Amino acid sequence: MFNLHILQLSSFFFLPALILCMKLKRILGIIILGLNSIVSFLVHRLDRKNENDYIDHCDKLCISMWALYNTYLVIEIYRYLNKKWDIVVCMLLITSLIGAISSYYFSIKRKDVGKWRSEERNRTHVLIHMCGGIGTLFLLLAINRIKKL
Repeated sequence: MFNLHILQLSSFFFLPALILCMKLKRILGIIILGLNSIVSFLVHRLDRKNENDYIDHCDKLCISMWALYNTYLVIEIYRYLNKKWDIVVCMLLITSLIGAISSYYFSIKRKDVGKWRSEERNRTHVLIHMCGGIGTLFLLLAINRIKKL
């Protein structure tokens, strides 16, 4: 039987944003979210040891690219809102920023709870993936709305 770790499963929180990137034909977003999903899936496998090897460096690089991409989306949305006000786009942006702040908070908090691969730490890490995936999705929903206006 193929057993998946909860952290591997939580990497699927990025799928809705990835699918929306495909719909919007945002190639850079597809690449970055796709890489993050794949690398996260590999990093969080069940037989993983608490080591700092090449896949960890790759994971950090992918996370940095994801953060930069989200920053780019925020700037794109902000530039639109500067020209034309839209309450829905603004609310989507605010919701995505709450997701980003929550993801960052849980990222810091994760290091303070439990040992590596403990239930407490895994739950906190799942919240990182969930908040990050939701935040990115809401950014892309704002971009989608902007395209339709």
